Amino acid sequence: MKNSIISLLFLFAFGVLQLHAQVEDPVSWKFKVNELQNGEAELVFNARIDADWHLYSMYFDDGGPVRLTIHYKESNKFELLGKAIEKPKPHSELDEIFGINVAYFDKKGQIIQKIKINSDEDFTIKGELEYQVCYEDKCVLFTPEFKFSVKGQSNAKTTTGDKEKKKKLKKKKVIKKSRHRSISTD
Repeated sequence: MKNSIISLLFLFAFGVLQLHAQVEDPVSWKFKVNELQNGEAELVFNARIDADWHLYSMYFDDGGPVRLTIHYKESNKFELLGKAIEKPKPHSELDEIFGINVAYFDKKGQIIQKIKINSDEDFTIKGELEYQVCYEDKCVLFTPEFKFSVKGQSNAKTTTGDKEKKKKLKKKKVIKKSRHRSISTD
């Protein structure tokens, strides 16, 4: 009886380790910001994909596997300009299971999203990626978070928060000036 319990515990522990090994993300991500002129920047998502796995693209017809989607946390400090660009061009092929053409990356992929910077102060862009990766007949969904540190632009159009700060500073200057005025009574 004691040997049976030990055997069951060993099998359970081995099963848990196997399960953990199966859900490890085969895509590693690196994020960087390319500063551009005119208060713009590029958010660059670099994906390194393990051998024999593929990562589905952002752009192909509905009705197939889960496409790569980027969810940005809402902020008035930046705005997206246009749609994201994928590099290199993803492979495209007919998926017999779904009956549609799907696009995917293997080995590596890059997503570039241009933004307009609306803040003169440095800020962080946060969000979440959602994507499906497949290896032969095994597919897994992942939703890792991302973060970019963006430098503010002195020529950026100001955000609502920045406008309020400037109004308060202006009001303080007016009050100081009025206290130091001399009034003549001729």
